[in-house]
Amino acid sequence: MAHFAELDSNNKVLRVVVVDNENVSADMAIDGEQWCANNIPEDPSIPYVDGSYPGVAWKQTSYNHNFRKRFAGPGGHFIDDGGDGYFTTIKTHDNWVLNTTDGAYYPPIATPSVTTYVEDGKTFEYRIHWEQDNNRYIATKVEGTPETGYWRLNTTNGYENSEYENYPSVSADLLTQLVWDPNTSTWS
Repeated sequence: MAHFAELDSNNKVLRVVVVDNENVSADMAIDGEQWCANNIPEDPSIPYVDGSYPGVAWKQTSYNHNFRKRFAGPGGHFIDDGGDGYFTTIKTHDNWVLNTTDGAYYPPIATPSVTTYVEDGKTFEYRIHWEQDNNRYIATKVEGTPETGYWRLNTTNGYENSEYENYPSVSADLLTQLVWDPNTSTWS
């Protein structure tokens, strides 16, 4: 099956549809886009803009990321780069930056390079989150709540053999929020 994204006049993805391969001669072939334009009806759940249906074009997208970098999703965009073009993720916040290598938007500060910590001879993964209000990454050593319990990922034997460790309660140091310092590449 082939997948096609319907775009508006700003190249924003409105929806993604599945098309039988018999209607597409090859990946990214114009005949597939034309087939969609001629055969896929307007989506009644998509509101009209200034009295007109907003869908104006179709572009093929790859579910397996074999072309156009990302699988299209509603709210993402198609970037016409003068080549085959590519799809992006949704730009979550105005200050997020597009990585043209993979088509994803990321926070304005590079992802922390230190993602694990060692405790009692075991290696664990930090629970890292982006805090938009303060434009920073924060981390804790465990995830959870008193009601649900806490957990952390033990990666001592590598990620392929990693395991979650559950705790009904934890000490305060495991819940302390650490802040990433991109200048020193450390958590404090």
